[in-house]
Amino acid sequence: MLLALYLGWAYAPGVFEGHLYLSEDIGQFVGFRSELRHLGEGRALSLWNDLPGLGIPRFSNPQVGYFSPFSLGFLVMPTLRVMSLEPAVLFWSLGLATWFFFRISGLGRGAASFGACAWLGVGMLMGHAAHPTVLACLFWMPVALACWTRFSSGKTGFWAALGGGALACMVWAGHFQYLLYGGALVACWVSGDLWRARRNRREFFRLALGAGGMGLGALLLGLVQLLPVLEMGGLCQRMLVSGRGFADQYRATPQELLGYLVAERWLLGERPLQAHGQFRLDSGVSLLVVGLAGWGLIRGRRLAPFLGAAVFLLGMLGTQGPVMALLGQVPGLDMIRAPVRMFVPAAFLLAWVAAWGLQHAVSSLRQGTRLWVCGMACLWVLALGQLLNRGDLRWIRPEELVLPAPLVGLEAGRAAPDPLTLPQPLIGALPASGVPTLVVWNPVVPRNYFEAMFASQVGSLEQADKVNLAISIGSLFPMSRPDLPLMRSFDLRRVVGVRDGVLHQLEVPPAGGRFFVVPRGRVLASEAEGWVLARDETWDPQATALVREPFPEGEGGPTRVQVLKDHPDAQDLLVEGGGGLLVVSGLFYPGWQARLDGQSAPIVQANLALRAVAVPPGLHRVEWRYRPWWAVPAFMGWLLGLMVLICLARKLPANPAPGS
Repeated sequence: MLLALYLGWAYAPGVFEGHLYLSEDIGQFVGFRSELRHLGEGRALSLWNDLPGLGIPRFSNPQVGYFSPFSLGFLVMPTLRVMSLEPAVLFWSLGLATWFFFRISGLGRGAASFGACAWLGVGMLMGHAAHPTVLACLFWMPVALACWTRFSSGKTGFWAALGGGALACMVWAGHFQYLLYGGALVACWVSGDLWRARRNRREFFRLALGAGGMGLGALLLGLVQLLPVLEMGGLCQRMLVSGRGFADQYRATPQELLGYLVAERWLLGERPLQAHGQFRLDSGVSLLVVGLAGWGLIRGRRLAPFLGAAVFLLGMLGTQGPVMALLGQVPGLDMIRAPVRMFVPAAFLLAWVAAWGLQHAVSSLRQGTRLWVCGMACLWVLALGQLLNRGDLRWIRPEELVLPAPLVGLEAGRAAPDPLTLPQPLIGALPASGVPTLVVWNPVVPRNYFEAMFASQVGSLEQADKVNLAISIGSLFPMSRPDLPLMRSFDLRRVVGVRDGVLHQLEVPPAGGRFFVVPRGRVLASEAEGWVLARDETWDPQATALVREPFPEGEGGPTRVQVLKDHPDAQDLLVEGGGGLLVVSGLFYPGWQARLDGQSAPIVQANLALRAVAVPPGLHRVEWRYRPWWAVPAFMGWLLGLMVLICLARKLPANPAPGS
């Protein structure tokens, strides 16, 4: 109740006044939630997200949460109401799940409340976690731990299967940094239980089967989200704009991270700020307090594995530890930056230890005094969290925001005028509403599209004299020249641009259409030459295609393209005329296949980012199909993972004597 009152007060502008909450991740959360609603209203589900002018693989963007139960739950709410309620709903759900788990693990009501308040009040708010996809991911961590605790206490495999489902929901939430760190915490917790049961062979193998089935089922269920993200890992623009290496983003050590808990330091004016990736703190007090608490709890209790897990998360996962160096060698995991965020699940362990310490401290007190002490401890840690988090909750009135029409949904009549009154955190939602932007605000976009759009506007990708992309990873790079030929080649109708410092929707001159045939090609000597030519106003993309390798040129003359089928995953065309290069205003990306008159045909990368196929003179049928390598294993893995969890729930019996 105390936590509910706190969240009601902290998020009162959204809950009671209808103000809109803004955070870094709110843009893609709202945008792709809108897209899910459109799919639910009758649009055909596809693996390719057919956005205007480019398109991207539908499930390749992390921090979106296509399959997250929270994303699906918000489909029934209007967009503006989602933006006002979602942080309070997610925080309240997370607090309730955490309290429930602490109670299952043996804590009393007062101590469990203090532990939940400590994590949400200090550990979460100070750990860059007040974002929808982060909260939706971390919610399932205490749920998985609660299910595992029930199973390890002697219950049937049904609870292990539920834990596997919770872990799968962590994957589906889409925030893979917190998935990595939260999953490591769950793995450490399970390992501690296995270690304690090592002398009881029967119970050890029962727990091992439950843990293996839980992890395997979650992994297989999550392949539908994991595999396309791993594919995008080496193809996204983040590989281009991250100037420093994987292990150089942040530096974190246990002493520095524990400084987050030193409220006295903050009150004396030394707020824990991040400066150029370095934490400059003297956290000796924190180490002393945590060390004494750990020493007092270990005596007579089996908590050493969990304190060891905290050390592992705080130290080994820091960029100076060997674990991050090893992970940096795994393809796709080099996208997982900011290892400082592992403080959030590590703070979960510290909050759990602190809750046990409080329970032991008040165990000898009378019931009334015990409740009073626990209540004051909860109030103190919540007030501390609010103090540390001041300024991070950003609210605006609904009338200050005008959303693009596709994002509004049930709230019709709020189409965006010109100028576009949209806060920068929401710019990331525009691609989902059909408004292309040159943007790297968290949503991952393919590198070739980013190169083409950025270079067409500034003429190069030189960071020194244009913009420091490594620092401005979350900034908007709007269009300044929508009239350039490359933009017309992308078959765009409108883009987001800046005029006199104000965001506007800029109209693009009429394009040649979604499908067009180019008779000639110009072979590029280098990528840099293509970036320069993209700004050449004398270049006609309808007459000459920019390619990386030669193709059989056409005879010239009029060419007609008849569209027989136009689905995001499949297009069937009839091409008649003098031949040349059939260019599709769609992204050149792995997984696309072309067939010419029923025979496989090589795909050509045209105009820096588009896909094309050479067509000889005459009448020919061209078929495009999107068949990514991960589609079959992902969906087969989903079915197999479901079978694993069902078998786990039905076949693994309870232990009638868990302590034997």
